Amino acid sequence: LAMLKMARDGIVPDVQGSIGPMKQIEEMRGQGFPIAYVGDVVGTGSSRKSATNSVLWFFGDDVPYVPNKRAGGFCFGSKIAP
Repeated sequence: LAMLKMARDGIVPDVQGSIGPMKQIEEMRGQGFPIAYVGDVVGTGSSRKSATNSVLWFFGDDVPYVPNKRAGGFCFGSKIAP
């Protein structure tokens, strides 16, 4: 929930410095827009792969009738751990 926690043009965090724009993201989802996360570096050091997985899990969609599985979700970054 800490992603995008600092305000910037077009980004309004729910709690400045603490919680990112979750309401804003849900509003876009409610309008039927597919959501993609784009960043220069996603995560830091060895946690990049974990951070990327968390982002994809959050933005992905449930797979019907398959518990704990999600599909979809887009994450674009110039640096993502292998």
